[in-house]
Amino acid sequence: MSVTFDTRVHGIPCQCHVLTYEKAVPATYNDPPEPELFEFELLDRKGRRASWLDRYITEDVEMDLLCKYVEKRADYFTEPDYGE
Repeated sequence: MSVTFDTRVHGIPCQCHVLTYEKAVPATYNDPPEPELFEFELLDRKGRRASWLDRYITEDVEMDLLCKYVEKRADYFTEPDYGE
């Protein structure tokens, strides 16, 4: 599932296009743990690749984008509450 959402990086409006997301896998008796994988690219507001924004990506920015992505996924997979 490809997800693109509006966001801001360094105060600049843009879009985050998620290329890959895989949850972390905990260690088992035979296998070591696998870290979470989150790959994305930043786009301008018209959907074109904005590689010049990459210089503003820090660990904090990446974590913020990951949190927003996980929130978007949760919204997508959650049934709406119609007040029943």
